[in-house]
Amino acid sequence: MSRNIKIPIREINIEKLLSKVKGWEISDEDKKDLFSFFKDLEIGKVTGNIMKPGTLSTYIINLRISLEFLKKPISKVEEKDIDKLCESLLKNKLHWDFKKKDKTKKTIIHNRPYTESTKLKIKDSLIKYLGWKLKDDAISFIKILKVRPRIKDRTPDYLKEGMIEELYKGCKTAEERFLVAVLFDSGARAEEFHNIRFEDIEINNDKVRLTLKEEYSKTKGRSIGLYWKYSFEAVSDYLKERMKDNINPKDQVFKKNYKSSRAFLQRLGLRILNRNIYYHLFRHSSATYYASKLNRQQLCI
Repeated sequence: MSRNIKIPIREINIEKLLSKVKGWEISDEDKKDLFSFFKDLEIGKVTGNIMKPGTLSTYIINLRISLEFLKKPISKVEEKDIDKLCESLLKNKLHWDFKKKDKTKKTIIHNRPYTESTKLKIKDSLIKYLGWKLKDDAISFIKILKVRPRIKDRTPDYLKEGMIEELYKGCKTAEERFLVAVLFDSGARAEEFHNIRFEDIEINNDKVRLTLKEEYSKTKGRSIGLYWKYSFEAVSDYLKERMKDNINPKDQVFKKNYKSSRAFLQRLGLRILNRNIYYHLFRHSSATYYASKLNRQQLCI
């Protein structure tokens, strides 16, 4: 039996990312060492696990932030330098810049503090590099970087059902309605959604069951009943269109790629709700909607 190949939602070019290291504002010593470090990181010599391109790219991006802040070779770093980095992250003195056009179409540079999760990733990437390069001499630095501030949990952003319904009714095609309904009702991650195959959808007696296979998921695979009032309509209408294309059981159901679909959701959200919407927002919204409606067996068996 042939196996389906996982469809990535992002194409990550590690070689291109690594080629940009020579342009970083860091010491020549570290530029040279980083290529060996990232290679060891990729093959598992640093963490004990082979690193996927997506995770490796995160390490590359976040390590640049800390190294450019330190402004000196890692071999010359002192505790006071690590203290200053941690303080700057804690007090949001270290931030990222982005460009945005105002109403007059003039480009303005804005800055925004890093999220708490990104701050932890910045620290973790530096911890790995320090341990790899300095060995036992990095222990005191790593101890400082491992200090975690107490962060009060925030309620995740989500959309109420009425807002999802507005989005659904604001769609103009069966394909768009399928995207909104299935993302909300299934709570699927973006990569799981784009890897749904024709054989993964079962329709019986006006009911829809969806299988999210383990080989396409970050977690365990699961079978989910789609109970939302518009799901049957959205799924059946879109599948009728896809069957006209002579779709095969192992074919990808949703034809548009992640990039174009993400752009569509952004436009739809601004047009209907006057706010930005994104894939993971549907996952939060689904969990909130179903938390008080279904038991564990109904949600996922």
